[in-house]
Amino acid sequence: MSMIDKNLDLMAKLMTTSTRRHAVHAANVANINTPNYRAKEMRFESAFQEALEQGGADAAMQVRGEIVESDARVKSDGNSVHLEREYGIMQKNQMLFNIYAKMLKHEIQGIKHAIDGTR
Repeated sequence: MSMIDKNLDLMAKLMTTSTRRHAVHAANVANINTPNYRAKEMRFESAFQEALEQGGADAAMQVRGEIVESDARVKSDGNSVHLEREYGIMQKNQMLFNIYAKMLKHEIQGIKHAIDGTR
């Protein structure tokens, strides 16, 4: 597999992970009024970074995000969803997704320029 293929695959993985994370936090928001519902979160970045540093792109591609119960404070109804926290996470996640999409676009434009022989 070429370096270009690995870069494209890594960016696609990061975008897919962002999409999964968004779904997790959207489900939290949807359950904000559900008694005893415990908010979930996705853990991915630290395992991805470690795999990338120790095993390279191939190892990083094997990392899957783990969905776990959040350690957010539990309210009196047993629910641990806090709207401000969820929206903050979703906003950060959206910004990361946009960055990954721009990186992917830049990579694809580089390939196109190489094929066309333009700059």
